[in-house]
Amino acid sequence: MQIRMVLIPALTLAFAPGIRAGSVDNRNNNSADYIRSVSRNAATDGGDVAIYNPAGTVRLQDGLLVSLNNQTVAKYNRHKLIKPDVGYESNIVSPLYPTGFAVYKRDNWAAFGGFSFPGGGGELDYAEGSATVFPIQTNLQSRNPPQDADAYLRSLYYGGTVGGAYAISEKYSVSLAARVIYARTDITVDAGVDLPPRNSSKVVDHMEEARGVGAVLGFDAFPMPGLILALRLEGPTSLEWEVQRSTLNLESVIKDPNLRAGYTANLRQVLRTPGSKFQRDLPATIGLGAAYTFIPGLRADASFNYYMNTLADWGGIEDRHEDGWEAALGVEYAWTPRILTSTGVQYTISGAGPDTYQIENPALDSYTLGIGGRFKATDRIGLSAGFAANITFDDDMPVTSLGTTAGLQKDVLVTAVAIEYRAF
Repeated sequence: MQIRMVLIPALTLAFAPGIRAGSVDNRNNNSADYIRSVSRNAATDGGDVAIYNPAGTVRLQDGLLVSLNNQTVAKYNRHKLIKPDVGYESNIVSPLYPTGFAVYKRDNWAAFGGFSFPGGGGELDYAEGSATVFPIQTNLQSRNPPQDADAYLRSLYYGGTVGGAYAISEKYSVSLAARVIYARTDITVDAGVDLPPRNSSKVVDHMEEARGVGAVLGFDAFPMPGLILALRLEGPTSLEWEVQRSTLNLESVIKDPNLRAGYTANLRQVLRTPGSKFQRDLPATIGLGAAYTFIPGLRADASFNYYMNTLADWGGIEDRHEDGWEAALGVEYAWTPRILTSTGVQYTISGAGPDTYQIENPALDSYTLGIGGRFKATDRIGLSAGFAANITFDDDMPVTSLGTTAGLQKDVLVTAVAIEYRAF
């Protein structure tokens, strides 16, 4: 049985953990106004329009608008093996998830910029091991005193966007932007005590990074008073990843050389050696939006995003996925000129399935509920707050190396706040 456990497929920790707003790699939760409504593709009322509806920036008030946002993300992930009967949990709160946007609008044109997270988006911490590090956990537990294999991962895609928009007429506007991405994944498995031969508590210490540039096009139509139709096209971002660091310290954990060699060989299928390069692009996205003001103060926003997973270069893995999509509907009501509240619901199909799930953080299909509001404190200062719950549909995946099945579960709670300042 020990041999079979050691030959569990290589670490599936090489994933992009985060909120299930988006698809397998893409992320869409980047502002407090998004969290409170979960539908921003046709928005024309905040700094985050710079990334959700860039062609709509020409509908903002003349002047400079700056928006600073932060999200606190609580994530719960669990996978349970049927045989052996054991489960693993990651329960972590990430207090900082900052984003920022700026728009300068004058007459019929606008310039904008933004800092966001187009992919990745967080961290996981399996403090008592996971299915993939089962052999490490089992051997550490047999020590005196016993230790745990604390498996930790942080994966972030930092995105910087700059661009401009132009109102062709009162009914049409267009935008063009460039987005630069720096992506990084850090993976450690920590035993909690220094171990030979490297005299380090980290039995796995891995870091890989990538950089890329992509284009974002936008088009808005205003066919009648109160109606906005929006289109956003995010081109694919080519990301060639390079492993900067990947150290294994397994000699004193898995002492049998044959078992250790088998486990290491499988591990190296995913956690490649330093200097190795591989392709994992951020897929292209089509974003559609429609907004309509029914009566003064009452507005509905519909959004649809389509993620082209199958056209991205994932080294052949894309052939085992389907494209992802999500549909959302948000409603807001302005009770006074200074106070509005909103709510929204979103349904997400990731494009992954039981044969492509990454067991520690599977891209499960889900739905999201958001609620919140905005308060205009002064003519120059506005405050937004939102809360969203992302609830996945539990699923199972086969673990063929063990001849068993794993039950998968994950939920995410997000609290977001923002402050907007109109400089002039």
